[in-house]
Amino acid sequence: MYYSTHLVAGAAAGIMAESPAEGFVLGVLTHVILDLIPHHDHESVTTCILDCVLGTAVFLAVIAVFHPEMKIIWGALGGVLPDIEIAMYHFRLIRKRVFPSHTGCIPHLSTTRMRGLIMQSLVIVLGLWILS
Repeated sequence: MYYSTHLVAGAAAGIMAESPAEGFVLGVLTHVILDLIPHHDHESVTTCILDCVLGTAVFLAVIAVFHPEMKIIWGALGGVLPDIEIAMYHFRLIRKRVFPSHTGCIPHLSTTRMRGLIMQSLVIVLGLWILS
């Protein structure tokens, strides 16, 4: 899944949490669940970086304007944190991946670009609906 998809899903999970710590854990769990759904990942480093920069910019703007509860912020961070490992691995800052869906312990299913975009769009719309 894309960074922005994990960000929105994690935030949506955070809204259901009792505390920021629980929001973070729920955010990480959304990452695992979303990686189980057949999806499409970025094909280039450029699009991945663009997704991360734009997603983070929008997230920071939302925080500045709406001041969401900390459990929502921590849920979003939990949702995207596992993919930081992918960037670190790509830039050779770590030697191996440890997150279960990145190592193969938990299947990381993929599909075509179009189906992946549709799936991720649905996840984002659902997440935004939960947050609204």
